[in-house]
Amino acid sequence: MLSRFFKTATVCIILMQLVACQPQSQIEIKDLASHFSVMGQTSAELIIGKIKYAGHEPDRLIKVESNIADQVEIYLLKDSQIQLQENGLVLNPNQIYSSRSQNHQMIHLMLLGLKRPLVKGSQEEVTFYFEKTAPIIKKILILDTPEGESHGHHH
Repeated sequence: MLSRFFKTATVCIILMQLVACQPQSQIEIKDLASHFSVMGQTSAELIIGKIKYAGHEPDRLIKVESNIADQVEIYLLKDSQIQLQENGLVLNPNQIYSSRSQNHQMIHLMLLGLKRPLVKGSQEEVTFYFEKTAPIIKKILILDTPEGESHGHHH
């Protein structure tokens, strides 16, 4: 009986050390925003202000999921061309995706099959899944302007 307790305690200590020793995420995701949606609207664009990858080896954004949509598609906007990233998106070391600068590539997400309208002040979330990095959960800021109106950045 006592040996089983010690085995369990040892496993717990090892697990705690593994969790404690995991490096801080090398991926920084900031300023997720979407415009409010109305009843009957089935999709919405999600703007990502910035994704910065500080890893030493390439990683890949495999998929994105949300509590508000059935499906999330990943698009890359580069040189005025927008492309669906069906096989995920490669993140190279020290790469920055930003909606604030003309020199950077930009990632847009499309929320498809909205489960309910996006309302200002609601706490919706998206989860980013990577090949090597642990999943990252972020909250979405719902803007109080409808989609299509100016939102502070230019393509």
